[in-house]
Amino acid sequence: MKNIVPAVVIASLLGINGVVGYIWYNKAQDRSQVPSGGVNDVKTELAYDPLDPANQTHNTSSGSEASSTVSVQPESNQQQTAEAQTAAATVQAAAPAVTTAAAPAQAKTEKTKAQPVVSETTATVMHEKFKYIGETVNGAANGQGTAYYKNGQKRYEGEFRNGSANLVGRSYYEDGALRGDGKRANGKIQIVTYNEDGSKYSDRSHAENSKLGTATIYYPGGSLMYSGQVSAVTGIPEGQGTEYYENGTKRYTGTFREGLFHGTGTFVTDDQAEYYEGQFTDGMLNGYGKFYLDGTMYYDGEHKEGVYNGKGKFYMNGAIAYDGDFVDGNANGYGKLYDNGKLVYDGEVINNMPTGNGTNYLGTGPINIQITITNPYKNSSSVKTFNMPHGVKVTR
Repeated sequence: MKNIVPAVVIASLLGINGVVGYIWYNKAQDRSQVPSGGVNDVKTELAYDPLDPANQTHNTSSGSEASSTVSVQPESNQQQTAEAQTAAATVQAAAPAVTTAAAPAQAKTEKTKAQPVVSETTATVMHEKFKYIGETVNGAANGQGTAYYKNGQKRYEGEFRNGSANLVGRSYYEDGALRGDGKRANGKIQIVTYNEDGSKYSDRSHAENSKLGTATIYYPGGSLMYSGQVSAVTGIPEGQGTEYYENGTKRYTGTFREGLFHGTGTFVTDDQAEYYEGQFTDGMLNGYGKFYLDGTMYYDGEHKEGVYNGKGKFYMNGAIAYDGDFVDGNANGYGKLYDNGKLVYDGEVINNMPTGNGTNYLGTGPINIQITITNPYKNSSSVKTFNMPHGVKVTR
């Protein structure tokens, strides 16, 4: 009788289609019949329960855990597990199809970006337009290309950005001689430029997309001409820098604009005897400044292109000689005259002479005061000597 019951149960189970009946049958069996080393308990063995929603999710997402359960399942249960794994694989195989469907849209977006094409147009090299043949984007020079002189000689070959040479390349003179060689190094664009005779003109560098760089510029003989900031495009002094005479002494220290003294600075004559400290405009001594001779100040005041204009003072041997108005390099207007630092006249002055319309501190007698001022140079870029008052001569 004991043997009949299990047989009936088995027959009933075989009549049930699916894994559920077989799981119930397993529950009815003695645990001692579970293969040793395969599963520790029934709970672990039943980890794959198709009626458990959590396990259904588990089997469609994790093939590794399902395969660990298969090792202890009977043959029919293994078949169910294989079917579940096949279904999971089908789901996973469907996922890439979504990405594949999105790919054409991405490719379409990429196609909207303009691609370089080789064509002929014009390009800018150091503020000048030249014929250009090379890579272009939307009609502008972008990428590798060559700019040409009108005679067909290369002006520049190398990189271009937005229609202009970025000087990572080689530039040439109109006769074909090498003019400059630019490369990227240490995060900067470094350029060596040459004179037409092949001697080095400058070493300069600037950061990418920067308007200013730094440079050392040389005389043809090799001595230092300039050290300081320059335009990243032209290599011309721009900003703060120092210009030198060929013998190595300083000529000017201060600010530059387009290669000219502009702003504030100090200019020294070639013999180093005289110097000026003050304002400059487009290469001219202009505005307010102080003039010195052998280290002693002789003028302190306003001027226009190096000619005294406005309020000013000038000195003799360190002592004040005149303090007042200047017009076109002469004492005109109101002023005070001194003799060896002592005030002798306070009043109107016209063309360097007192009119008498003022106070005479020398007494009641007539006063004759002569002021001699010269204004030999106006252009600071070629000045050899500054406006020099030769003194105030006081006579009775």
